Amino acid sequence: MQALLKISLLILPVLMLSGCLHEEETETITITALACNSTSADSSFNGTDVVRIHSETATNNTYEQVTLTRGATMDYMVHNHANPQALIVLIAGGQLNANLTGTPGSQALTASGNFLVRSAHLFAAQGYKVVTIDRPSDWADFVNPAGSGSGSAFDGYRTSNEHYTDIQTVITAENASPALPVVIAGTSRGAISAVAQHNLGDYVLLSAPVTGGNNGSPVGTTGVLPSQLGSKPVHLSWHQSDGCFVSTPAGAGNIAGQFDNVTAVEVSGGLNYPELSGRVNNKECDGSKTYHGFLAIESCVVQDSTSWLDAQLNP
Repeated sequence: MQALLKISLLILPVLMLSGCLHEEETETITITALACNSTSADSSFNGTDVVRIHSETATNNTYEQVTLTRGATMDYMVHNHANPQALIVLIAGGQLNANLTGTPGSQALTASGNFLVRSAHLFAAQGYKVVTIDRPSDWADFVNPAGSGSGSAFDGYRTSNEHYTDIQTVITAENASPALPVVIAGTSRGAISAVAQHNLGDYVLLSAPVTGGNNGSPVGTTGVLPSQLGSKPVHLSWHQSDGCFVSTPAGAGNIAGQFDNVTAVEVSGGLNYPELSGRVNNKECDGSKTYHGFLAIESCVVQDSTSWLDAQLNP
Protein backbone atom coordinates (compact mmCIF):
# COMPACT_ATOMS: atom_id res chain seq x y z
CA MET A 1 0.00 0.00 0.00
CA GLN A 2 1.44 3.34 -1.01
CA ALA A 3 0.33 6.91 -0.50
CA LEU A 4 1.80 10.09 -1.89
CA LEU A 5 2.58 13.01 0.33
CA LYS A 6 3.84 16.25 -1.18
CA ILE A 7 5.73 18.53 1.17
CA SER A 8 7.78 21.66 0.92
CA LEU A 9 11.14 21.28 2.59
CA LEU A 10 13.17 24.17 3.89
CA ILE A 11 16.77 23.05 3.51
CA LEU A 12 18.75 24.35 6.44
CA PRO A 13 22.48 25.03 6.69
CA VAL A 14 24.20 21.79 7.60
CA LEU A 15 27.83 22.53 8.37
CA MET A 16 30.39 25.22 8.77
CA LEU A 17 33.95 24.14 8.07
CA SER A 18 36.92 26.38 7.35
CA GLY A 19 34.61 29.35 7.48
CA CYS A 20 32.43 28.01 4.65
CA LEU A 21 28.72 27.62 5.30
CA HIS A 22 26.88 25.21 3.02
CA GLU A 23 23.26 26.00 2.31
CA GLU A 24 20.95 24.48 -0.28
CA GLU A 25 17.88 26.10 -1.83
CA THR A 26 14.33 25.41 -0.65
CA GLU A 27 12.74 22.77 -2.84
CA THR A 28 9.42 20.97 -3.08
CA ILE A 29 9.67 17.21 -3.43
CA THR A 30 7.26 14.30 -3.40
CA ILE A 31 7.76 11.68 -0.70
CA THR A 32 6.14 8.30 -1.18
CA ALA A 33 4.83 6.64 1.97
CA LEU A 34 5.48 2.90 1.70
CA ALA A 35 3.67 0.61 4.15
CA CYS A 36 5.48 -2.73 4.32
CA ASN A 37 4.36 -6.11 5.60
CA SER A 38 6.64 -8.95 6.66
CA THR A 39 6.91 -12.09 4.52
CA SER A 40 8.62 -15.45 4.84
CA ALA A 41 11.60 -13.96 3.01
CA ASP A 42 12.24 -11.49 5.83
CA SER A 43 13.80 -11.53 9.27
CA SER A 44 11.45 -12.40 12.14
CA PHE A 45 11.11 -12.67 15.92
CA ASN A 46 10.78 -16.04 17.63
CA GLY A 47 9.52 -14.74 20.95
CA THR A 48 13.00 -14.50 22.41
CA ASP A 49 15.32 -13.08 19.80
CA VAL A 50 15.52 -11.77 16.26
CA VAL A 51 15.92 -14.45 13.59
CA ARG A 52 17.60 -12.60 10.77
CA ILE A 53 17.98 -13.56 7.14
CA HIS A 54 21.44 -14.64 5.91
CA SER A 55 22.62 -13.74 2.43
CA GLU A 56 25.70 -15.95 2.80
CA THR A 57 23.54 -19.08 2.98
CA ALA A 58 21.67 -18.20 -0.21
CA THR A 59 22.61 -20.21 -3.27
CA ASN A 60 24.61 -18.84 -6.17
CA ASN A 61 27.01 -16.70 -4.16
CA THR A 62 30.78 -16.74 -3.88
CA TYR A 63 33.32 -15.23 -1.54
CA GLU A 64 36.10 -13.42 -3.38
CA GLN A 65 39.19 -11.35 -2.59
CA VAL A 66 41.20 -8.81 -4.57
CA THR A 67 44.61 -7.28 -4.01
CA LEU A 68 44.43 -3.50 -3.94
CA THR A 69 46.89 -1.11 -5.54
CA ARG A 70 48.63 -0.41 -2.23
CA GLY A 71 49.09 -4.13 -1.47
CA ALA A 72 46.25 -4.59 1.01
CA THR A 73 43.36 -6.93 0.18
CA MET A 74 39.58 -6.54 0.13
CA ASP A 75 37.05 -9.32 0.66
CA TYR A 76 33.73 -9.24 -1.13
CA MET A 77 30.74 -11.47 -1.80
CA VAL A 78 29.06 -11.93 -5.18
CA HIS A 79 25.45 -12.94 -5.79
CA ASN A 80 24.90 -13.69 -9.45
CA HIS A 81 21.86 -13.67 -11.70
CA ALA A 82 21.51 -15.44 -15.04
CA ASN A 83 20.61 -12.21 -16.88
CA PRO A 84 21.56 -9.24 -14.71
CA GLN A 85 20.36 -5.77 -15.66
CA ALA A 86 23.09 -4.00 -13.70
CA LEU A 87 25.83 -4.46 -11.14
CA ILE A 88 24.92 -3.26 -7.64
CA VAL A 89 27.71 -2.55 -5.16
CA LEU A 90 26.50 -2.76 -1.55
CA ILE A 91 28.31 -0.74 1.14
CA ALA A 92 27.62 -1.35 4.83
CA GLY A 93 27.47 1.21 7.62
CA GLY A 94 29.50 1.52 10.83
CA GLN A 95 33.19 0.95 10.13
CA LEU A 96 32.23 -0.97 6.96
CA ASN A 97 32.62 -4.37 8.61
CA ALA A 98 30.62 -6.78 6.45
CA ASN A 99 32.26 -9.70 8.32
CA LEU A 100 32.80 -11.68 5.14
CA THR A 101 34.80 -14.90 5.40
CA GLY A 102 35.32 -17.91 3.18
CA THR A 103 37.54 -19.47 0.56
CA PRO A 104 37.85 -17.53 -2.70
CA GLY A 105 35.64 -19.07 -5.36
CA SER A 106 33.47 -20.91 -2.85
CA GLN A 107 30.27 -19.94 -1.07
CA ALA A 108 30.73 -17.32 1.65
CA LEU A 109 30.80 -18.67 5.20
CA THR A 110 29.81 -15.58 7.17
CA ALA A 111 28.33 -12.13 6.61
CA SER A 112 27.15 -9.42 8.98
CA GLY A 113 23.61 -8.47 9.94
CA ASN A 114 23.78 -5.05 8.28
CA PHE A 115 20.64 -4.36 6.22
CA LEU A 116 22.31 -4.38 2.81
CA VAL A 117 24.70 -7.22 3.65
CA ARG A 118 22.00 -9.58 4.90
CA SER A 119 19.71 -8.62 1.99
CA ALA A 120 22.19 -9.08 -0.88
CA HIS A 121 20.44 -12.19 -2.19
CA LEU A 122 17.13 -10.32 -2.30
CA PHE A 123 18.62 -7.74 -4.67
CA ALA A 124 20.03 -10.52 -6.87
CA ALA A 125 16.65 -12.26 -7.04
CA GLN A 126 15.20 -9.12 -8.62
CA GLY A 127 17.51 -9.43 -11.63
CA TYR A 128 20.85 -7.96 -10.60
CA LYS A 129 24.45 -9.00 -10.08
CA VAL A 130 25.27 -7.95 -6.53
CA VAL A 131 28.68 -7.32 -5.00
CA THR A 132 28.91 -6.77 -1.24
CA ILE A 133 32.23 -5.23 -0.23
CA ASP A 134 34.01 -5.53 3.10
CA ARG A 135 36.50 -3.07 4.55
CA PRO A 136 40.12 -3.42 3.34
CA SER A 137 42.62 -5.50 5.27
CA ASP A 138 44.50 -2.35 6.33
CA TRP A 139 41.31 -0.67 7.55
CA ALA A 140 42.82 0.14 10.97
CA ASP A 141 45.24 2.49 9.20
CA PHE A 142 42.28 4.69 8.26
CA VAL A 143 40.64 4.89 11.70
CA ASN A 144 41.00 8.35 13.25
CA PRO A 145 41.63 8.43 16.13
CA ALA A 146 43.43 5.09 15.97
CA GLY A 147 41.66 2.36 17.88
CA SER A 148 38.31 4.15 17.98
CA GLY A 149 35.23 1.95 17.78
CA SER A 150 33.06 4.77 16.47
CA GLY A 151 31.68 4.47 12.95
CA SER A 152 32.50 8.13 12.35
CA ALA A 153 36.19 7.37 12.88
CA PHE A 154 36.18 5.56 9.51
CA ASP A 155 34.52 8.37 7.55
CA GLY A 156 37.90 9.64 6.41
CA TYR A 157 38.31 6.43 4.43
CA ARG A 158 34.77 6.60 3.08
CA THR A 159 35.45 10.00 1.54
CA SER A 160 39.01 9.21 0.40
CA ASN A 161 40.63 8.51 -2.96
CA GLU A 162 41.70 5.13 -1.55
CA HIS A 163 38.07 4.13 -1.08
CA TYR A 164 37.30 5.17 -4.65
CA THR A 165 40.21 3.14 -6.01
CA ASP A 166 39.37 0.12 -3.85
CA ILE A 167 35.75 0.00 -5.06
CA GLN A 168 36.90 0.53 -8.63
CA THR A 169 39.25 -2.46 -8.32
CA VAL A 170 36.35 -4.68 -7.33
CA ILE A 171 34.10 -3.31 -10.08
CA THR A 172 36.81 -3.93 -12.66
CA ALA A 173 37.17 -7.53 -11.46
CA GLU A 174 33.43 -8.23 -11.58
CA ASN A 175 32.01 -6.10 -14.38
CA ALA A 176 33.21 -8.08 -17.39
CA SER A 177 32.62 -7.08 -20.99
CA PRO A 178 30.04 -6.10 -21.97
CA ALA A 179 30.02 -3.89 -18.93
CA LEU A 180 26.79 -3.52 -16.99
CA PRO A 181 25.47 -0.23 -15.63
CA VAL A 182 26.76 0.26 -12.09
CA VAL A 183 24.67 1.10 -9.03
CA ILE A 184 26.32 2.31 -5.82
CA ALA A 185 24.24 1.49 -2.75
CA GLY A 186 24.97 2.55 0.81
CA THR A 187 23.03 2.26 4.05
CA SER A 188 23.51 4.23 7.28
CA ARG A 189 27.16 5.38 7.21
CA GLY A 190 27.45 3.51 3.92
CA ALA A 191 25.39 6.32 2.42
CA ILE A 192 28.41 8.56 3.05
CA SER A 193 30.45 6.26 0.81
CA ALA A 194 27.75 6.15 -1.87
CA VAL A 195 27.46 9.94 -2.07
CA ALA A 196 31.19 10.64 -1.82
CA GLN A 197 32.06 7.96 -4.42
CA HIS A 198 29.03 8.41 -6.67
CA ASN A 199 31.23 8.89 -9.74
CA LEU A 200 31.79 5.13 -9.74
CA GLY A 201 28.15 4.49 -10.60
CA ASP A 202 25.35 5.43 -12.94
CA TYR A 203 22.71 5.29 -10.19
CA VAL A 204 22.74 5.68 -6.41
CA LEU A 205 20.66 3.88 -3.77
CA LEU A 206 20.64 5.38 -0.27
CA SER A 207 18.90 3.96 2.79
CA ALA A 208 18.69 5.23 6.38
CA PRO A 209 21.48 7.74 5.65
CA VAL A 210 23.59 9.24 8.41
CA THR A 211 22.84 12.96 8.24
CA GLY A 212 23.71 14.16 11.75
CA GLY A 213 26.07 13.87 14.69
CA ASN A 214 28.99 15.93 15.84
CA ASN A 215 31.70 13.74 14.29
CA GLY A 216 32.67 12.36 10.92
CA SER A 217 31.23 13.35 7.56
CA PRO A 218 27.43 12.98 7.52
CA VAL A 219 25.62 13.27 4.20
CA GLY A 220 25.12 16.98 3.58
CA THR A 221 28.55 18.07 4.81
CA THR A 222 31.71 19.09 2.96
CA GLY A 223 32.69 16.41 0.43
CA VAL A 224 29.38 14.58 0.84
CA LEU A 225 26.99 17.16 -0.59
CA PRO A 226 23.88 15.96 -2.46
CA SER A 227 24.37 18.74 -5.00
CA GLN A 228 27.61 17.04 -6.12
CA LEU A 229 25.55 14.33 -7.84
CA GLY A 230 23.97 16.76 -10.26
CA SER A 231 21.24 15.07 -12.33
CA LYS A 232 22.32 11.51 -11.42
CA PRO A 233 19.24 9.46 -10.42
CA VAL A 234 19.04 8.79 -6.67
CA HIS A 235 16.66 6.57 -4.72
CA LEU A 236 16.49 7.52 -1.03
CA SER A 237 14.57 5.55 1.59
CA TRP A 238 14.25 5.76 5.36
CA HIS A 239 11.99 4.41 8.10
CA GLN A 240 9.47 6.84 9.54
CA SER A 241 10.26 5.62 13.08
CA ASP A 242 14.05 5.30 12.81
CA GLY A 243 15.34 6.03 16.30
CA CYS A 244 19.03 6.24 15.43
CA PHE A 245 20.15 9.68 16.57
CA VAL A 246 22.36 10.30 13.51
CA SER A 247 19.83 8.96 10.97
CA THR A 248 16.59 10.69 11.85
CA PRO A 249 13.60 10.82 9.50
CA ALA A 250 13.79 14.62 9.60
CA GLY A 251 17.43 14.51 8.53
CA ALA A 252 16.65 12.18 5.62
CA GLY A 253 13.78 14.39 4.51
CA ASN A 254 16.04 17.41 4.69
CA ILE A 255 18.73 16.00 2.40
CA ALA A 256 16.08 14.62 0.03
CA GLY A 257 15.36 18.16 -1.04
CA GLN A 258 19.04 18.79 -1.76
CA PHE A 259 19.34 16.22 -4.56
CA ASP A 260 18.54 17.38 -8.09
CA ASN A 261 17.03 14.05 -9.20
CA VAL A 262 15.69 12.03 -6.28
CA THR A 263 12.92 9.57 -5.55
CA ALA A 264 12.24 9.75 -1.80
CA VAL A 265 10.44 6.99 0.12
CA GLU A 266 9.42 6.94 3.79
CA VAL A 267 8.85 3.38 5.00
CA SER A 268 6.66 2.04 7.81
CA GLY A 269 6.23 -1.45 9.25
CA GLY A 270 8.64 -4.07 10.48
CA LEU A 271 10.04 -4.88 13.92
CA ASN A 272 12.04 -2.90 16.46
CA TYR A 273 13.97 -4.55 19.32
CA PRO A 274 16.79 -2.19 20.36
CA GLU A 275 16.82 -3.82 23.80
CA LEU A 276 18.19 -6.99 22.16
CA SER A 277 21.20 -5.19 20.71
CA GLY A 278 24.59 -6.16 22.06
CA ARG A 279 25.71 -2.55 21.87
CA VAL A 280 26.40 -0.61 25.04
CA ASN A 281 25.27 2.71 23.56
CA ASN A 282 23.08 3.89 20.70
CA LYS A 283 21.14 0.64 20.51
CA GLU A 284 18.61 2.19 18.12
CA CYS A 285 21.42 2.44 15.55
CA ASP A 286 21.86 -1.35 15.48
CA GLY A 287 20.21 -2.08 12.14
CA SER A 288 20.20 -5.83 12.75
CA LYS A 289 17.64 -5.34 15.54
CA THR A 290 15.73 -2.17 14.73
CA TYR A 291 13.80 -0.01 12.29
CA HIS A 292 17.13 1.58 11.32
CA GLY A 293 17.88 -1.57 9.34
CA PHE A 294 14.32 -2.20 8.09
CA LEU A 295 14.07 -5.29 10.26
CA ALA A 296 11.50 -7.85 9.04
CA ILE A 297 10.59 -5.82 5.93
CA GLU A 298 13.83 -6.30 3.98
CA SER A 299 12.12 -7.74 0.90
CA CYS A 300 9.64 -4.87 0.67
CA VAL A 301 12.35 -2.21 0.84
CA VAL A 302 14.56 -4.08 -1.63
CA GLN A 303 11.71 -4.57 -4.10
CA ASP A 304 10.84 -0.89 -3.92
CA SER A 305 14.46 0.03 -4.71
CA THR A 306 14.80 -2.47 -7.55
CA SER A 307 11.44 -1.53 -9.07
CA TRP A 308 12.74 2.02 -9.25
CA LEU A 309 15.97 0.73 -10.84
CA ASP A 310 13.98 -1.34 -13.33
CA ALA A 311 12.17 1.81 -14.44
CA GLN A 312 15.42 3.75 -14.74
CA LEU A 313 17.06 1.04 -16.82
CA ASN A 314 13.99 0.38 -18.98
CA PRO A 315 12.33 3.78 -19.51
